[in-house]
Amino acid sequence: MSALSIASVGQTNSEQELHDAGYVVGALDEVITLRGMNYHPIDIENSVLRYHKKIAECAVFTWTNLLVVVVELDGNESEALDLVPLVTNTVLEEHQLIVGVVVVVDPGVVPINSRGEKAANSIYVMAFWPIN
Repeated sequence: MSALSIASVGQTNSEQELHDAGYVVGALDEVITLRGMNYHPIDIENSVLRYHKKIAECAVFTWTNLLVVVVELDGNESEALDLVPLVTNTVLEEHQLIVGVVVVVDPGVVPINSRGEKAANSIYVMAFWPIN
């Protein structure tokens, strides 16, 4: 494989014994840059989702050089504060990143577009300018 015609981040594996393979890990516009390093939001989101059965969905973005993690809590409101140290510790241990803001919302609040992708711009507006 010589090139991809879409704006994606990936790598190739050219072991002559097997076959040429290309791995697409995400779109270029979905990369988060913090402290000069690039991170894929899906990696951080999957880490958070794995660590608690009551986290229904997760979205990650940056805001003024802070990492923001939005989690949907599928449980009692009293459990919301228990998620904050869980989320921050998980991201720190697995990705060596410090979470600046954790937003806990009700299930179904993280907007999903028609292609099944999280609408990051809508999440950003929702998290910092809630509509009353």
